[in-house]
Amino acid sequence: MKKLVKVILLIICVTMIFTACASTTTEETATTETQTEIASAETETEEESVTEETTTGRKIAYQVIGMDATVFKLQLMGAQSALREGDELVALSMDYDNEKQLTQIENMIAQEVDAIVIMPKDSTANAVSVQKAYDAGIPVMTVYMTVDNPECLFAEYSGDDHAIGYYGAVTLAEAHYEKYGNYEGKILMYCSTAEAVGQRRYDGFMDGLAEYPDMEVVYNILDEWTTDAAFAPIESVLVSHPEIDCFWAPNEAPAIAAVQIFEEQSRDDIVIVINDATSWGCEQIRAGTIYGCYDTDPFNAGVGAMELVYDYLDGKTVEKESYITHMMITLENVDECITANLEETLDEDFNIEVQ
Repeated sequence: MKKLVKVILLIICVTMIFTACASTTTEETATTETQTEIASAETETEEESVTEETTTGRKIAYQVIGMDATVFKLQLMGAQSALREGDELVALSMDYDNEKQLTQIENMIAQEVDAIVIMPKDSTANAVSVQKAYDAGIPVMTVYMTVDNPECLFAEYSGDDHAIGYYGAVTLAEAHYEKYGNYEGKILMYCSTAEAVGQRRYDGFMDGLAEYPDMEVVYNILDEWTTDAAFAPIESVLVSHPEIDCFWAPNEAPAIAAVQIFEEQSRDDIVIVINDATSWGCEQIRAGTIYGCYDTDPFNAGVGAMELVYDYLDGKTVEKESYITHMMITLENVDECITANLEETLDEDFNIEVQ
């Protein structure tokens, strides 16, 4: 009997000891978990604080080819509109000068800007400045056009030059059919292929034209894409090829000269389609002089470029190649042209200091 009592007492003591230990372990575990949660919360707060500190006061350089065209001004306006509070946009214009382009980028490298956006003029010459920025550890991206060393870019935001040419050809062929009832147009092109952008637009045009085998390119003018340079060669080709009844240009400048010449020579038989849908182009569409203009939407190109910059700087995944949204403008949708509508108040709205 005494042995039985001793065994019972021993069991009770062991049970009490284990219960006490379990209670202590539970309390210690709860305390440890609470301390871990507090530490984690403090770490998250510190990380948020660091993130807030590092995402303000950024300096972003944005360089365009020149300031003589609506597309450049609207692009900078778009970039400015997407700038975060507390950040600075350094607007640059290379003024069609590759040496100035390089000097400006070298200055931005010296200032240790956080990112650089470049609209190249020359894919080879402008590659030099891209390499310098890359070597300095500054992220660089291009807009509309690219450079010969794309491996140095974190993004290429392209105007899809091939599409510009392709839809230019398709629209021109359909416009010729609408006017003449056939796809047998004789085309005067004005598309220099000396630089990559021109070659891509030319290739796109020829690919589009391949769908209309009876449409024929009679002559392609290879002069510079400026209004002044366009007058003489257009006049000369019209003399040697009076059968021409279609005209396509990859930007607005030579088209301005073409429209003037066609009007002076009473050549309202020529169907015109161009790239760049500015207010001038839309006025010509409404007047029936031009059939269609391809709107490359420079304002939203600037917005999109800045969004890519911020995504990259914030550590988000950025697609290496992406495309700017385009739209062919004709009489049916001319009132919807984004570029032309913004251009109406451009002189009042543009207040960006450009270096």
